[in-house]
Amino acid sequence: RPEKEVKKVHTALDALNSSLADGRGVDFAYMMSIYQVESKMTLIEELGDLIMPDPEKYLNGELTYVSRQDFLSGDVVTKLEVVDLFVKQDNQDFNWSHYAGLLETVKPARITLADIDYRIG
Repeated sequence: RPEKEVKKVHTALDALNSSLADGRGVDFAYMMSIYQVESKMTLIEELGDLIMPDPEKYLNGELTYVSRQDFLSGDVVTKLEVVDLFVKQDNQDFNWSHYAGLLETVKPARITLADIDYRIG
């Protein structure tokens, strides 16, 4: 069955879902081509917490957005360390303390040697 090409959507969420489903990631140019919106900033505001800046890439001077799901998965401990660095530097570009709170909710518990059950022999 041939794939349907999305040509127009009616919400920012639909534009994001279409972009992610096509394997494009958070592709603003694509989303703005299928969703009528005034500007990229308006689209970012409409998407709200559905997209977030990638803290590790931002640390290297590159502003890239990722989906909430991607932001809250993977190496969340490293992401949290980078976000905490921005909070300590009082970086006002984004609401880093809000993002730190989101990462804290999914941060795995530290495993100590006492938590590991092992038997020799």
